[in-house]
Amino acid sequence: MQTRGLAATTATAVSKASVWNETSLLLLHDLFCSEIAANSISIEIGRTKIKESDLLMSIGSRKVYDRIRSDIHKNNKRV
Repeated sequence: MQTRGLAATTATAVSKASVWNETSLLLLHDLFCSEIAANSISIEIGRTKIKESDLLMSIGSRKVYDRIRSDIHKNNKRV
C-alpha cells in the first residue's frame, strides 16, 4: 500500500513541476503582483484575472490560486 501512495506522490510532483516553469511563473507574478504584495487573494479574483491569460487558463483557477497562496506563505516566512 505504501508503494501506491509513493507513486501517487511522485506523479503529483512531476505534474506540478511541468506546470510551473519560468514563463508561467513570470506571468503569474506579473498578473497577481498586487495580490501577492497585499498578501490577499480569493478564488473569485483568481478566476477573473486568469481570463486575461490563455496559459494560466490552461493551468486552471484552482492551481493558480494554490500557487499564489503558496507564494504569499513563502513571503510571510521570509519576513
